[in-house]
Amino acid sequence: MRMWGNVERAFAELIRKLLDTDMTTSQIVIRALGDMRAQREMAAELGKHRLVDEDRPDFDGLLQRVKTSATKRNRLVHGKWILHLQMGKPPNPMPLTAKSAKWVRVYEPVDREEVLALGIGRNQKLNAAYQFWPERIGREAEAAQTLAKDLEGFVKRSTLKPPRIPLPVEW
Repeated sequence: MRMWGNVERAFAELIRKLLDTDMTTSQIVIRALGDMRAQREMAAELGKHRLVDEDRPDFDGLLQRVKTSATKRNRLVHGKWILHLQMGKPPNPMPLTAKSAKWVRVYEPVDREEVLALGIGRNQKLNAAYQFWPERIGREAEAAQTLAKDLEGFVKRSTLKPPRIPLPVEW
């Protein structure tokens, strides 16, 4: 959560730069938007208007990374811990004993067939989307920290075009 907080802080600084305003004003705008999806959409539109063309590819890539990271963050936060038991091969001796036990954070998909497939555990794509083992949670935290640093770097090096002020059309 701390690493994701760093992403949010860096993204707020990006929005501040795109608005070309002070942090208090940008915080008012950010809080009014509410969620990260709305912030990303606003940043995307501001980027089209304010960023020089050379910075757009990096900017678009960062926005996609923020979107992907936000999805993983939401699944981690709203998931639940489940104890994963690995049993021996049948026939199991009595009493039943597990070969291993390990905790995993699981976000349950809405689709019933995906829930069943996830329970079986053979679909690697579903496992990657919805299961977060402790080692992976550590990797996701590191990825969030890297994303925050990349956002900070982009804010420092990117260039804004002057604002386009619409003028009345004379007939």
